[in-house]
Amino acid sequence: MLIFFLFFVEIFLIFFMLNITGRDIFRPSILMISVFALSTFFAMLNINNWNIDYSPKTFGIMLLGFLVAVIIDYFIYSLYKESHGKPQELQVLLIDHWKIAMVVTFELVTIFLYYQEIKRLAIFGGYVEGANLLWHFRNVTSYEAEASINGLVNLLIKTTDAFGYIFTFALIQNYLSKKVSLKKYVIYVIPIGLFAIKVLMGSGRQELLRWVAFSLIVSYILYEFQNGWSKSITLIYIKRGFILFPTVLVLFYFATNIIGRGTTRTFFQYISTYAGGSIQHFNQYITNPPLIVENHFGAETFPGVYSFFNRLGVTNYSRSVHLEMRQLGITQGNIYTFFRRPYHDFGLFGMCLMTFIVILIFSFWYSSFKRKTLNGRSNYSIICYSYLVYWVVLSSIENYSIGIVSVGTILTLIMFKIVYIFLFGFSIRKGLLYFSSKKN
Repeated sequence: MLIFFLFFVEIFLIFFMLNITGRDIFRPSILMISVFALSTFFAMLNINNWNIDYSPKTFGIMLLGFLVAVIIDYFIYSLYKESHGKPQELQVLLIDHWKIAMVVTFELVTIFLYYQEIKRLAIFGGYVEGANLLWHFRNVTSYEAEASINGLVNLLIKTTDAFGYIFTFALIQNYLSKKVSLKKYVIYVIPIGLFAIKVLMGSGRQELLRWVAFSLIVSYILYEFQNGWSKSITLIYIKRGFILFPTVLVLFYFATNIIGRGTTRTFFQYISTYAGGSIQHFNQYITNPPLIVENHFGAETFPGVYSFFNRLGVTNYSRSVHLEMRQLGITQGNIYTFFRRPYHDFGLFGMCLMTFIVILIFSFWYSSFKRKTLNGRSNYSIICYSYLVYWVVLSSIENYSIGIVSVGTILTLIMFKIVYIFLFGFSIRKGLLYFSSKKN
């Protein structure tokens, strides 16, 4: 069947890019095609369950998208091919205990206020005692989009997110530096743990997936800085990846009960739906497109932008980020890969153009690290890159232009900057290297 050939082509392109880029497995195009290969693999396991009959047109569209990603990524790689700086020592990022105490207090207050906001919005959506609180909250804020979180609480939430990611970055950098005892910074786990609790409260497992991807990419980039970008990933890291991946899938599955989204589906059925359903849904979309087509420019690709303009009164149009549901064996789904939204809004050329732009941005950004010196500015750049490259990391599932191209993302990046400066810009300790971009 054609889906087997699709999987073969994806594997071929992965190894082709690995070969011509010196096994740089975190290049954007390799990340994109790797996650597509993983999703295609899960779809292949369900050929009979989902009645998959892959269309040549769907295959051609996806192949064209892959080729665009590979060509532009290799072009940027070739521009930076000889850029291998000297190995650099990682800075020690120790945070004063009084700052950590302030952060923990802030996060606890945020969690309390967030919970109160969840209850308020759930009641607005019809919640009664004994019902599924988080389902009503998610339904009224996301699926029905009838209400939204209070602006102040939303700002506190984004600040908590910033603390979670910045503490993760510091934890990884200190661990890789091997200059300071683990007991000096293991306390960083507390703000990260509170961040995770906040995420689960809002039924947002995707944010935890983003955090996992963020952690892996930060670790790899800092590892390359240590080695002057002259070493490819070693076998031991690949082995750790094979251990980490199924662990993440198991936690993703069991988290359904924690966030009030229990399921009667088996582990295989549930994970297959999330990991591989998009491959079949995109095929269903191509062979049987929806009858009603929005006449607003970029309606599916940029719903966040329209929602923002709607709140400002610039337009009276707004729409949910969710797409139509389609049958997938015994269940239904509404995720359609990276390619669906731009293809639907702008056609084949627009889809290729968006793929070109996204891979161009992240490829250029990623390659530019080879010419940087580790300091406060480069640290911030690594943090932002590792946070936003989620757009590529989960491209086989969804096109995250729906969330990344938004005012919320700009606000989050600003919060990253503020939090970074607060934690490392000044310290009552002497002798530690903090936000030192001026020295470099």
